[in-house]
Amino acid sequence: MAESPGITYHLPDREYPLGPGDPRWHAPLPSHPSPVCDARPPSAAGESHLTLGEYFSAIARFLARNNYRGLRRAVQMLNPALAPGHPRKIPWQIKIVCEKHGALYHPARIRVGSPPNTLDLVVNLALSARGREVLPREVENLLRLELEFQLPYLPRVFGSGEEALDDHRCVALFLGEWFSNHWEFHLARNPHTGQDGIHVWDPGRQGCFLDPLEMELLFHQAARILTCYYNPITTEQVYPWHHAAGDFLWGRDKTTGEASVKLITVRGYQPLLHDFPSSPTLRDVVDGLSLFLLNMSLRMRLDRCNGVGDWSWLDSAILTAVLDGFGAGLARQCPHYGLPGELVPGLRSHLAGLALRDLRDLYQELVARVYPVGGGEQAVVLEGLDRHIHDLKCALGS
Repeated sequence: MAESPGITYHLPDREYPLGPGDPRWHAPLPSHPSPVCDARPPSAAGESHLTLGEYFSAIARFLARNNYRGLRRAVQMLNPALAPGHPRKIPWQIKIVCEKHGALYHPARIRVGSPPNTLDLVVNLALSARGREVLPREVENLLRLELEFQLPYLPRVFGSGEEALDDHRCVALFLGEWFSNHWEFHLARNPHTGQDGIHVWDPGRQGCFLDPLEMELLFHQAARILTCYYNPITTEQVYPWHHAAGDFLWGRDKTTGEASVKLITVRGYQPLLHDFPSSPTLRDVVDGLSLFLLNMSLRMRLDRCNGVGDWSWLDSAILTAVLDGFGAGLARQCPHYGLPGELVPGLRSHLAGLALRDLRDLYQELVARVYPVGGGEQAVVLEGLDRHIHDLKCALGS
């Protein structure tokens, strides 16, 4: 019989564990996005039908499947020093921390081991119909992109499945890599400068604002990552993604201390152009890349204030970094897809040579393809589109 590890359940930033005797164990989780786990009284209106205790218990059962096979795989791959010497022995302490609530998932951080040797992982749990629809597709996307591209920017997946809560309710879950030393970031007003900037939610530093060089590195790497996963032959791309949803993380590499950016979700991976030729010419490839870049440059500038407020546009200064990151990613992709290296400078020159009216025509096509009529994003995009086109034209010529 396998040995069971010691499992404790926690809210963020609280060392003492929760259990069935705590009133919060029976409180429902919120159904709306929240940056922290804030289980509420049972009388709160509009909440999901999942209590904190049911949440923790479902995750514990999911982790225990097949003698903790998913955890064993993760430990062996990410921190072999934690691997148990005996195949049936589970020597770890496991700490399950309810971290936050998103529009689709309720992620929990899973800490395996005891200081100084620990490994952090994530279990994403979906309760809503929409979340349970998206989660298996996301798992498939993450596994596919890891296999096809073998890049270090996305979380690895170590298991997925469903857990029944009772005869009428079930949740979908997957166990994945947690990017330690990386944090969510959002546009916010810097109280020291009075200017908008990028605020990193690093709890160890009570949050911090990136300096101009760090902002340049952030948007260069984010654009490079998206371009590295773009398929110029099919126009398949990681989409949708949002800064407002916290899809990118900013951090520092634990070994080198260098700036590091990660993409933590792939809710969709599908063609930008569904009518794209099955055997595209180089001109077709250029057209697809042009629309991909135009859309990415626009979306890089959109965020919600503090992640939850009104939509806002980031300063045009980030566009140079976005264009350079796109070029770096495309340079990596060209040999992979048998495309000429001259495509990188040639595409930028092509776009720089377009008149403002030509760029506007391309953007109108893009908005019609990508942004649903009547959607909140479309209104924000249309409101700032002319200014963005002018800013992009200037950045392309710089």
